Amino acid sequence: MSFRFFFSTISLCWLGAGLMVSAGALTEALQQAFDPHSPQWLWIQAACLFCLIPGARLYDAVVRPSLKTGGKSLAAVFLGAALAAWVLPFLLYSLAGVKASLIAGCAVLAASGAGLFFFRPPMEAKAASHNADGCISGLCIRVLAFLQGWILAIFCLWFLRYLSPLLGGYLPALWIAVSIACIGLALGAIFFAWKAAERGASPIGPGWAMLLFALCVGGVFAAGDGLAVLAALLRPLGRLGPPGNAVTWIVLSLTIVFLPCVAMGYSLSALPALSPEPKPKITPWTAGGFLGGYLSFYEIFLPHLGTVHSLRTAAALAAALFVILIWREHKNPGRIFALAAAALVAAALFFPGPGALWKHGAPGLGGMDFQGLSKNESVDLTNGLRRGLIWEMETPQGFVGVDIRSGQSIMLNGAPRTNARQEEFSQGMLGLIGPMLHPQARRVLIVGFSNGTASAWASLPSSVKSIDLACDAATVRALANQTGGNPEEILSNPKISLINQEPLAAVHMRTEKYDLIISNPARCSVSGVSRLYTPSYYQAAAQRMNPNALFIQHIRLNSWDARSLSILFGSLSSAFNEVQTWMIDPHNLALVCSQQPIVLDADELAGMIASEPYRSRLAKAWSVTDVEGLLARFIASDKLAVSAGEKALSRNWISTRDLPALEAAFSQAWGRPSGLEINDLFEAAASIKANKPRLSGASLDWEKVHHNRLLAFYLCREQAPELPGLSPLNERKRESYDALLDGDVHFYYSQQERLFRDSPYPADIFSSGMALAEYGSPLALKQANRLDSLWPVGAQICRARYHWKTGELHKPEKDLLDILAALQKDRTAHPLELFSALEHAAQLSKEGKTFAKQILGGLETPFAGMASDESRRKTMLYAALAMDQAKAVPVLKSFEPCVPWDLDFLDNRLACYGFVEDPLQNKAAADLQKFKHWSPKTP
Repeated sequence: MSFRFFFSTISLCWLGAGLMVSAGALTEALQQAFDPHSPQWLWIQAACLFCLIPGARLYDAVVRPSLKTGGKSLAAVFLGAALAAWVLPFLLYSLAGVKASLIAGCAVLAASGAGLFFFRPPMEAKAASHNADGCISGLCIRVLAFLQGWILAIFCLWFLRYLSPLLGGYLPALWIAVSIACIGLALGAIFFAWKAAERGASPIGPGWAMLLFALCVGGVFAAGDGLAVLAALLRPLGRLGPPGNAVTWIVLSLTIVFLPCVAMGYSLSALPALSPEPKPKITPWTAGGFLGGYLSFYEIFLPHLGTVHSLRTAAALAAALFVILIWREHKNPGRIFALAAAALVAAALFFPGPGALWKHGAPGLGGMDFQGLSKNESVDLTNGLRRGLIWEMETPQGFVGVDIRSGQSIMLNGAPRTNARQEEFSQGMLGLIGPMLHPQARRVLIVGFSNGTASAWASLPSSVKSIDLACDAATVRALANQTGGNPEEILSNPKISLINQEPLAAVHMRTEKYDLIISNPARCSVSGVSRLYTPSYYQAAAQRMNPNALFIQHIRLNSWDARSLSILFGSLSSAFNEVQTWMIDPHNLALVCSQQPIVLDADELAGMIASEPYRSRLAKAWSVTDVEGLLARFIASDKLAVSAGEKALSRNWISTRDLPALEAAFSQAWGRPSGLEINDLFEAAASIKANKPRLSGASLDWEKVHHNRLLAFYLCREQAPELPGLSPLNERKRESYDALLDGDVHFYYSQQERLFRDSPYPADIFSSGMALAEYGSPLALKQANRLDSLWPVGAQICRARYHWKTGELHKPEKDLLDILAALQKDRTAHPLELFSALEHAAQLSKEGKTFAKQILGGLETPFAGMASDESRRKTMLYAALAMDQAKAVPVLKSFEPCVPWDLDFLDNRLACYGFVEDPLQNKAAADLQKFKHWSPKTP
């Protein structure tokens, strides 16, 4: 008997392992073969899940679960699945690949099935003495099994979606979470087998298990964003490499997933033992419930109610099952206790649950980096994340939100935040650089939405006739309805057609030919995004391209390290004959690819730069007015891509559709600084003499090229590194930019301003004009006149600053109101213009109540695109305080309830609320007390 049980248990372990490996590999294969955005995708997955029902019938027929063997057999299956889920990422992404893993999984399933057939345990008689009083009718048992399968499906789908932001969205991390869930199910089944062997089965056991499940879910709702904070605090363990990552992922999975799965494992194992039938057929009903939960989640909850409400429903149903089972077995005292416990669960479920920090704070990606922050600084960070979110929605692809602190920033799965206007410029130039390098481009395909600026700017040249934008069309329409801006412009643009297709499908399944393809996928932490960086994807894209067409791959450099970038270069070089590297800004690259050599005509580029729409957009986004400014963004020719690709090939760093090694590379770099900066690419290109493009026509002034590279960092308000090839003159310019960023206007004016006085670039003219105005030099007006056609708002700011510094107090007031009115209409105003305008407004409001009143009125209307909205409201607060504390109350309330957590704001908040005896003064006093209590004590 022990011999047969031993080998049947081993076979069951292998059965679970085979099921997990087959399911994982099949999911990967289906995502490559079909469009996950299409309506058919749901039913394809449902058809696969339907196979669980006959499999469950076979399980019941062969394994013959009884009172003593049911829990153990189920535990063996789940333990095997847990071990397989732990090693599956290595099989899929590093060792075997998708096809080999699928074949291996099917082979293991066949072998385990044969083992079960030969070594299946004999049928054991039910222990009537244990179960006579605990049996439930067959129909009730089947209903319970179906409902528990439904609850399990909802919980699994919830944690796979909601753990993604905490774990960084990497597939290996999610497989670890699946492994922890299987271990919990197995331990629950083992616990049932142990308890049933001692006391027999009783409906009370599953009832208590359901209560434990509901309480654990209620605990998740009560903890809410606290779990996101825990994820952010654990993230630095990733600096230890893969072991640190694994520890972090395991801790989070144990905290959220483990106990609910233990409860579900116990309950699922107990149901067959409660049946009055000698050979109960319960498992197919559980499988059917799981399938029903999957379908109801995607057809009802996700589109109409959201994932959180689906989990609330599952927990409430679990609590209801607990009450029913206890009510059946106990009299009044037990029933009263059951109702009280259910009420406790209901109270916990009324907590808001996962909020802005969890869904949009990117805790697994450093969006909430608490390292080195004090308690007050941490509160200020989390309050800012909550305060900025004005709208959110949930889609099958993840969470979409809009943050307005620096402008309308569209976030997908908590993408790390940057200045919204700077992000618009980066995305816009991604769309505009293609038509500049390929002026004959007529048909364009853009894969991925981001914030929509790439497609909007790509449609500006008259040569571009049509743009197909492959994205989630429902999300774009929802954004247009809620926020307007770029999404609304895209929907109304006759050149742009939305294609509701996933990026892989847009490239693989379309038959049209294009002159320009721009691949602009989500950030690298979105599950499975590595499939968009494989040779097969790029080869499919090459087949969609006309002769001389360009393919542009956008990457955010902070998501990549040297290994992953080498893999990418190798993939691109396998599909295209030419791969150039361009800098959009210090954090974004555009990899420009073609089958033909890319030769740039300097004279043709100069003509384009001098004409619209290129003239105004280049001046705003890159502060460029000549060919040198444009080619300053060129990093490397094809030599760099070939060299890096050969390095990846020599080390067997190959990412294919079948073996997506990039998925492993992304996850291994989780939590660690990438160690790769834009200067590393400049230096690498210079070392192999790949730092100059093929150029015809006029020669370049390389002093200007290097000057513009320094300017690219200054435009993003970052200090430039020691770039290769800088002359002593450009080294002095680098020091000057650093001085401006540090606020040392005196050094810039006295030592270096003359270096930029005759510069043709708008940012230099603006900085020079502002420095001259600061010291009352009439040359500031000359610089303002030069700016009129490039940065008109910047020109007005220079004049206003000059008038104020020279004592012409009747002019700056009108100047400033004109500036604010212009910013409310100009969606392309540069962040330097916005920052300087608000700084000037804050200083001018101190000149008297008349000025303050005018400034307060001028700032009431938000700037175009909600640009610098938080800074605008803070400037309004300064102006209101300069007038009257009562005037400041409406401005202060615009920051509630998640207020800026700094001493000045909290002091003013308490004083103003106290002055008008506002009901919020008690909360303001308590917050100020907390701030002082958490502040470091000074002697």
